[in-house]
Parts: sequence; structure tokens; C-alpha cells
Amino acid sequence: EETFYRALELFPENSIIVGGPHGSTLQSPRWMTVAGPGEKKPFDELDPPHFSMEEIERYWSREAPFGLSAKGHWLPIETSRGCPNACDFCSMGSFWGSWRARPLDLMEDYIRWCKHERAINEFIILDDNVSLSKLRFLSLIEIFNRQGVRWSCPNGIYLRSLLDIDVLAAIADSA
Repeated sequence: EETFYRALELFPENSIIVGGPHGSTLQSPRWMTVAGPGEKKPFDELDPPHFSMEEIERYWSREAPFGLSAKGHWLPIETSRGCPNACDFCSMGSFWGSWRARPLDLMEDYIRWCKHERAINEFIILDDNVSLSKLRFLSLIEIFNRQGVRWSCPNGIYLRSLLDIDVLAAIADSA
């Protein structure tokens, strides 16, 4: 947010300022790209955001995204980014590169902090490939279960994961 406001001060009125994957990969003379911590540091070394209560309450005043029926205090979360495949029809590789995941101990600390310090009781996982690694996905489900929070995956779950009885059982038994 601070980077965005600094960019506003530097550029004339009616400038277009972009960030995130589109700004990072689609350079154009028509806009100024703002690079924040997510673009300057590898994803798996980037700490998840620790929101203030004011920021979180803005989320809670809206309906859940993607038509989900989130209940109570929810928060979007990203535990991994990218993809090891290079499919011609998909832009994920050019946006994020190879698949990288935040360390599970960091995720558990963050989920615990969100639950106890910010009263989060549901996480909306925004990863495109959250279940790419079976063992990691099962570990994430265990973390959510230990913390007693619900979770959902609006971007989907890797089909091969759903063909595994251990994964299906863990999903069925989760909060």
C-alpha cells in the first residue's frame, strides 16, 4: 500500500499504475509498474501478510468472494504459487514461474496467529495448485484441523489428488 501511494506522488494525474503478476509480466509504456515485496523477494521467502483489524473488518463487511458461503471471519490465503508444468494454454508459468510453496511451519504459525489474534475461522485458499504435492496438502489439512478452522479451494484441487483415497479421506474428515 505504501509503495502504491509513493507511485501516485511520482506520476502525473491520470497515470495508470499496476502491480502484481500482470504488471510484472506485461510491461507497457501506457502504465507504470509498481514492484512491491511480492515481486522483489522469492515467494517461498515472503512472509504471509499480517493484517490489521481495520483491514480485516473491511473483508468481513463484504460477502465472500467467488460465490462461496463463508461463515464468520474468513480470510484469503496463498500457501503456494506457480506450476511445474509448461502447458501452452496456461499463463501461470509466465506469471509465477515454477511451483514454490511457503514452508509448512511458517503456514502453521500464520494460521495460528490469524485464528488467535484476528479471530479467523475460515481460510479461502487461493493457490492454483494447493494439492500438487500430496504430502504437503495432507499436512496443510492437518494444520487446519489442529487449528480448528474451515478451508475452501475456489481455484480447485488437482484432479489426481482427488483420485487418492488418503486425500479424499483427509478432506472428508477436515473441519
